[in-house]
This record gives sequence, C-alpha cells and structure tokens, in this order.
Amino acid sequence: MTASLHFPRTAASTAGDNLHELPEFAGLEVLGLLPDTAGLAADITFGEVTLAPGQRVPTHRNPQAEAVFLVEGTVRLWRPGGSAELSAPGAAYFPPGEAHSLQCLGSQPARLLVAYATGGDQKTVTSELLPDTALEGTTNPSTAPSAGLFDRWAVAEDMVAWVPVEPTKGMRLRCRYLLEPATGTKEFVIGTAAVDPQLHYTIHRHAPAEIYHVLEGTATIYVGDDAYRAGPGDTVYVPAWAPHGIDTNDDDLRMYWFYTLDACDGTWAWEPLEPVYSTPPRRPLETGPRRGFHV
Repeated sequence: MTASLHFPRTAASTAGDNLHELPEFAGLEVLGLLPDTAGLAADITFGEVTLAPGQRVPTHRNPQAEAVFLVEGTVRLWRPGGSAELSAPGAAYFPPGEAHSLQCLGSQPARLLVAYATGGDQKTVTSELLPDTALEGTTNPSTAPSAGLFDRWAVAEDMVAWVPVEPTKGMRLRCRYLLEPATGTKEFVIGTAAVDPQLHYTIHRHAPAEIYHVLEGTATIYVGDDAYRAGPGDTVYVPAWAPHGIDTNDDDLRMYWFYTLDACDGTWAWEPLEPVYSTPPRRPLETGPRRGFHV
C-alpha cells in the first residue's frame, strides 16, 4: 500500500525532525508539517515556526534556498544591506548561503510557514549561526529591483495580482505568484491559490514536486490513485510527475503552494491529464484508479 501523502495538522511533529535540529529555531515553537519519518524522498522540507512578540530568529545561513510565508503577525526581515517589514499575509526569500534573520514585531505572535528546496544532493537542511555583522554590506546583486514598498525578496500578498489558472473557469480558480524565477528565486515557485465552492481543479502533473497547505476551507485533494479530505492546517505532498487535482466543497478554499525546481531542469509547465471542464462532474472519495487521467 502506498504511504499517505496527506499530513493533517493534528499529526504534525513537535520534535525529532530536521527543522527541530536547526540551531536558529532553538527555543521556538516548531512544527514539522511534512515529517521526516514519512519515509518520502521529499524534495521539500516544510514546517511552521511561531515567534512570540519580540522573539528573533538569530542571524544564520543555510546551504538551501528558503522561503517563508507569514500567516499571522508582523515581522522584520534582514538580508545583507537591507531589511523589510512585512505583515501577514506575505512571503520572503533567502538565497542559499546568504545571511538572514527575522524578528516578530508588535504585541501579537508571528506564525510562519518555512520551506526549503531540498531536491538537490543535500536532502537535510543544515545551518550555521553568524554574527549580526554578516548582515552588513550591499544588497545581494541577484535581488530583482522593485518599484513597490518592498524589495522583490519580501512581498505582501495583496501587492501581487490574482491570475486565472484555467481559462474555462475564469477567476473562480485563481492564484498569486508571490516568488518565482522571474523575480530572482530560481530554486522554487511559491504562491497562494483561491478556489470557489463546488469547483473542480483539473487533474494535471508537472516535473517539480509540490506541496499544498490549506489555509482556509476544505477540499478533496487527489494525488495519484488516492483522494484525501484536507482542511485548515493540513499539508498534501505531490511527488514529481504525480497526477493531482482538487474538488472543493461548499466553502471557499485558500491554499499556500510551493514548487521546488532544484530537482528538475526548471521546467514547471502544467500538463492536463483529463479534459479541462467548465462544469466538471464531481468525484467521490475512492482509493482505486480513476478513469480519465490514471497514468
């Protein structure tokens, strides 16, 4: 039997995973949302970190590229030569090997999703603590310029326009590309998605592995021959080239998603595996192969 690729928030690990071993997270509330113990050859390391007011992640660097998505609260983020203040929801990027730090601002906690591109040779995230002087210097030359309030490496969600995912469904199925190679994040693509109630997201596949993390709402998420009921806080892992899609229920669905590009050639074209319906049939939960897209 294939191992489940659905990781409910209620089963998140509180100790023993790679993220819990990182020195910059010592003393912080850390959840492993894609547990190491799942036995997956995962191309993504993913979890959640909560900072109390005033609490700081010390200056450090990782050999892997890192993305953070701010779910709640306000933080200040530092990279060499610059910083940005970001309020939820929003995202930030830290290139491999570059010093960075962040701190919770205000009187409320900050809750962050952290994702690392681990599709290359190094599957385990490591880190090195650094003095704060490592944050001095000029802005990294790979950082794309921005005319907005934030540099492109730190972007508020509402600064990015919604775009339709499937033309037949218009803006009922939409996403925001928060960080992608066009803005300097060559190791991954991350964004948010919103899907209206009672809508089918076409079964499709692509070269990069992906995660879906449900922020609001409920849905049935298909991966390969399996179907999972997912709700707020749940994570679903999609292996490279695995067929996957979504059926929403009676509420709006909002998700965070993350593609990793370091295990493929950077191609992340979307390949449909069934007709792209404008009004698709609903699919029941089932465990066996489903006709029309099984490969």
